[in-house]
Amino acid sequence: MTGPPSAPRRTWIPLGRRLRLTATAAQRREILAAAARMTWTDAAADAFRHSAAPLRVVAAAVVGDLAQLRQVAVIDFGPGRWLVGLHDCLEARHYLLDQDSPGSGSWLREAIYLLSERPPPATRRRGLTKDSSRCSRPGHRRARHPGLPRVRYR
Repeated sequence: MTGPPSAPRRTWIPLGRRLRLTATAAQRREILAAAARMTWTDAAADAFRHSAAPLRVVAAAVVGDLAQLRQVAVIDFGPGRWLVGLHDCLEARHYLLDQDSPGSGSWLREAIYLLSERPPPATRRRGLTKDSSRCSRPGHRRARHPGLPRVRYR
């Protein structure tokens, strides 16, 4: 968690550090600067229709249901790399790196979850839950743990 209390709560995903994508403060500043330059679009439902499969799968695992997205943003992040922003109905923003796999000659793509920004607790309205009306469609029930299979341990 970084920043003053009114700033979003940032969580850097450990996989990004292990892959040396967010290991240094300079790398994290570069990602935050790119995220600040993003232009968000409301056409979130159609954003993944023509995307590569790894991006669709990781986005669905992060958000739970792509229909729950409010906005999507994409910005060029270097040769063969794009930073993708997801703004969900719970006001959280998630950032993924979509890139050509190193050494693949751009025929293989990978998507890596880098950062989660959640609104500070003071800005959230009380009484809202993950199944609130602003997150659900009529006749749709959101999964209890979006993107994760239910596992029972003995």
